[in-house]
Amino acid sequence: ISIDPFTEEWSVITYPGKNLKESVQQYQIVQEKLVRDFVTDWFTISGDQEANEKRWEKCNVSACSQSDQINPNNIDCSMYCKSDLSVFEEFQEKILPKYQELVRVSGKWTVGPMLITPVNVNQMSGTWQVYATIHSNKTASFDVLIFITVKQDQNKYPATLGYYIKTFNSYRIINE
Repeated sequence: ISIDPFTEEWSVITYPGKNLKESVQQYQIVQEKLVRDFVTDWFTISGDQEANEKRWEKCNVSACSQSDQINPNNIDCSMYCKSDLSVFEEFQEKILPKYQELVRVSGKWTVGPMLITPVNVNQMSGTWQVYATIHSNKTASFDVLIFITVKQDQNKYPATLGYYIKTFNSYRIINE
């Protein structure tokens, strides 16, 4: 996805000489990008405390419609502006305290290889399955299986063309 800095128009970029398959719709590409970004946001614990706080911050809803939210390098309110309030609140209540404890002991997580599979995707919503590897500086890397539902609300979420994360369920895979 490319965003023109002057017109703020979105376009799909492919590798030179290759065309998108006819079966892949633009809405599927936008949803997949949202899924990839949100999984990365959810499982990233940076050594930079300020970056963590910006990514995990709850913002005023109007902050999500500001033009700087369209900048893909902007992490301010990143999770809040990409998800349903219930998903974000669950993250803040159940996950964030554990992440803050990891930060206190200099823990860091990065997202490694990710396999994103569309299960049922259309213009208004999508169900996605993600298999990802999370790398940690304190423990061994681990794999997660994630199921995500994406919905569309044309009146909200301008940075993601109206798409947002409606449900997010992740499971750590125990390899024995």
